[in-house]
Amino acid sequence: MAYLKQKVIESKPLAVRAFIRGLAQAEDFIQKHPQEAEQMLKEYLKLDDALAQATWQATKGSMAASPRVSEQAYEVANQFHVKAGLIALPLAYHDLVASDVISKALANSSSSS
Repeated sequence: MAYLKQKVIESKPLAVRAFIRGLAQAEDFIQKHPQEAEQMLKEYLKLDDALAQATWQATKGSMAASPRVSEQAYEVANQFHVKAGLIALPLAYHDLVASDVISKALANSSSSS
C-alpha cells in the first residue's frame, strides 16, 4: 500500500499510474513465483536460510495480490483503528482511497505491458 497526497496525484498522474502498475506487477510476481520472491527477500535483507524462511512464512499471508483496496477490507481496518483508539472517527473509504486512480492505472496496464 502506498500513501500519496492529492496534489501529487494531480500533479504527476503518469508517474502515479506507473507506480501503481509497478506495484501490480510486483504483487503478481510474488503470487506466481513465491520461491523466487522468498529468495529475493533473503538476499535483499541479507538473511540466513532459517531466518529468511521464518520471515517469509510470517509475512506471505499478508501480502497483497493487487493494488486495489477492497472497501470491505478498508472498513475492517477502519473499525479496528477506531476501536483501538488510533483514530477518533471512522474515515470514509472514498475520502482516502483513490479507487478511480487505481482502476485507471490498472486498466492501462494491459496496453503498456
